Amino acid sequence: MPSVRETPRADAPATIAIVLQSMSQDDALRIDDPAFLALLERFPMSAVTVDYEGQVRFVNARATLESGYRREDVPTLTAWRERAFPDPAYRAATAQRWDAAVLRAATGGGDIEPVEIRLRTRAGETREATIFGFLLRGGFLALFIDETARRSAEAGRLLSEQRFRDVLDAAGEYVWETDDAHRYTFLSDKVRDVFGFEPAQMVGRTPYDFMLAGERGLVLAQLAALQGEDGTFRGLEHRSIGQSGEVFWQLVNGVAVRDAVGRIVAYRGTGLDITTRKRAAADRERLELQVREAQKLQALGTLAGGVAHEFNNLLAVILGHTALARTEPGLSQDGRDSLAAIEDAARDARHLVSQLLAIGRQQPRSVTCVPLAPLVAECLRLFEASLPEGVTLRYEARADGPPIVCDPAQIRQVVLNLGLNALHAMRGRTGEVAVLLDEAWLDEARLAAESLQLRPGRHACLELVDQGCGMDAATLARIFEPFYTTKPIGQGTGLGLSVVDGIVRGHAGAVQVQSEPGRGSRFVVYLPIAD
Repeated sequence: MPSVRETPRADAPATIAIVLQSMSQDDALRIDDPAFLALLERFPMSAVTVDYEGQVRFVNARATLESGYRREDVPTLTAWRERAFPDPAYRAATAQRWDAAVLRAATGGGDIEPVEIRLRTRAGETREATIFGFLLRGGFLALFIDETARRSAEAGRLLSEQRFRDVLDAAGEYVWETDDAHRYTFLSDKVRDVFGFEPAQMVGRTPYDFMLAGERGLVLAQLAALQGEDGTFRGLEHRSIGQSGEVFWQLVNGVAVRDAVGRIVAYRGTGLDITTRKRAAADRERLELQVREAQKLQALGTLAGGVAHEFNNLLAVILGHTALARTEPGLSQDGRDSLAAIEDAARDARHLVSQLLAIGRQQPRSVTCVPLAPLVAECLRLFEASLPEGVTLRYEARADGPPIVCDPAQIRQVVLNLGLNALHAMRGRTGEVAVLLDEAWLDEARLAAESLQLRPGRHACLELVDQGCGMDAATLARIFEPFYTTKPIGQGTGLGLSVVDGIVRGHAGAVQVQSEPGRGSRFVVYLPIAD
């Protein structure tokens, strides 16, 4: 309400009274004008007039209805303030704000500026209101707008928005808005956690400015499939680049905002960093593939081992009867030659049986603790003389190499098979075959990162690297399958790498392979070091 004190003093209200009494108000309405008061009585807004002395001169029906106060309840401004503002501190602060507004109007010739207040009605209810006013001849007119419902709705809206933001923050999502040209116009604070940028740094730019080269085409293709006729899209996944340069995946949902005639004028939606989810899905898929491959190899190994056992029994009969036949008196030389050929073929078949048993890990082993380096060096000497022209062999090892518990014969077979595989890949090419022997500490983090099914600890690391023809992804996926080969018919059985895998697994180790067409191959064998 407008304020002047009943007893003028050297303060703001007294100053207002002095200024008003000295003003020329020939054109102003009189505070007690009957026609004016009659109009105020029917006015659909709370209205009160106060004279220079701080006396309440008029309270209209609307003011009494909304506040409960009649003129006789609040004969002076001081009385009204004491009842409307029971808290002394709030009363003093509100009076100061209103007095300042009245003083500015009195000295500047304008209207009394709005002031927001919180008052108590005669019934004890708390109401929110905005009060403003006009200068009159002899005092002031104060008008009240009850803002209780609006401010309550506004508070509810803000609370609802805060709850929505809290839920999104808890879910890790940020809120975004763009114009119809896809330029950001708003981003919530959560975007800092996702991109690393301040929201203001991204406003005015488009989502495509934060994507990898070529990602825009993939996004537009997804949008064409995901976006409905109303402009809504859900489940858009793409890669973005954060402030640090790190690439991450995000899931984006959005809706179109239309004007009164239905034109799209903006878009708004949410974004969520799903990098961890994508990596977990990739790891799960890779693990499932490894399990399927292991199960397939195990099934093939079991089948091969079973066939090998039966075949071995047949070979024992053949070799036994062949030996008996050679003791027959009067056997011709042609007969002896035929029996020798049968024995040679049977021994070759027995070697094949040995490979099949190795695949199924059913071959008897004679294990001992030996240094690995001498075994590797012995094998390399065997095929060093068979190197194709233009191919060199390089061997590096740590002294005698780490000791391992193994069947030396089977480890020799692993080295020979890998070496021969490398030499075959180098046919028709020049370059180097490198054989490196060292030891490595494999902790759980590295084992998980490289998908190695090993126990953490010290491992011997045998690495063979060639500069041969290399392999594509489809070939890599099948190299350990029994009888799978890329060699021409008659040049390979498809058992070499299968035997390697079976032997290494039987020694609680693992084989890693990396290869690209035209860039050679890298085989790494890990075997646990003996304590």
